[in-house]
Amino acid sequence: MMSSAFRILVRYSLLYGEVYTTMGLDGLACWLPPGNTTPTFSRLLRVGIRGVPFQFGWTGFRRYAAVERFTAAAHKRIAPGHHWYLWGLGVEPVCQGQGIGSMLIQPVLERADAGGLPCYLETMNERNVPFYQKHGFNVMDEGEVSSSDGSRVHIWAMLREPGR
Repeated sequence: MMSSAFRILVRYSLLYGEVYTTMGLDGLACWLPPGNTTPTFSRLLRVGIRGVPFQFGWTGFRRYAAVERFTAAAHKRIAPGHHWYLWGLGVEPVCQGQGIGSMLIQPVLERADAGGLPCYLETMNERNVPFYQKHGFNVMDEGEVSSSDGSRVHIWAMLREPGR
């Protein structure tokens, strides 16, 4: 089942980016294209972010805001020019390890290579780092974001140069 935040990401990518999926919807990749890699507040409102902060609760929303500040700064610093942004990749847990994620990101990796453009992403799951490294991404920054409730989120910001 898709979280509210991931639904927003998918809706946004359908309107302002590109979404790749399997026939059975076992996985999907959400990309934002060069020149359009920073989600805007007005566009987020258009795709329905209004109620999401209330679903997170105050603590969850503050945690989300702290993560967003970290990722926005890393994104701007690591990929300042034109690039592709892999904003989200998800594969149903029972289908992981079958090559679905690789298949879903391959079309844009090929386009980025053909256009001489890098690709950027963030992940908050350490298990994902080797997967992305296998596809030519390198960890450019990582850090831990703490929130007022004491919870911590570790984030890896990764970049793939063209032709990898």
